[in-house]
Order: sequence, then C-alpha cells, then structure tokens
Amino acid sequence: MTTQTYYIETVIQQDGTLILDHLPLKAGTIIQVIIQVQPETSSCPDRYPLRGTPVLYLNPTEPVAECITH
Repeated sequence: MTTQTYYIETVIQQDGTLILDHLPLKAGTIIQVIIQVQPETSSCPDRYPLRGTPVLYLNPTEPVAECITH
C-alpha cells in the first residue's frame, strides 16, 4: 500500500480548532495528521533588502573616487 500525501496550509482558529475541509478523500478514510508550525512573519520591513542580490562591478580596477586637487 502506498501513502498519499496532501499539503494543506491553514490557520488555527481562535479556540484552537483545526479545520480541514474539502479533502479529496472518501468519508471514513483513516488519516494521520502531522502539524508543522511555520515561523511567524515579522511585521518589520526586511532589514537587508539587497541580501542575495548579485553585484556587478563595471570597472573593478578603477579608483572609487577621483582625486580632487586644489
């Protein structure tokens, strides 16, 4: 017998109830429920919005700033 896996993401109700409806299973089917809690999303904006962004150096050997002489 092979195991069928279905992924459903839902939110726990105010009273702690878990509701799973519209499952593609026949009534009376025995199931096993495993609960995996997702990390809470932060209400703060991303502290490092450029993290993971590729960096392209157009002239990597050129000076960063021009020398200013007066």
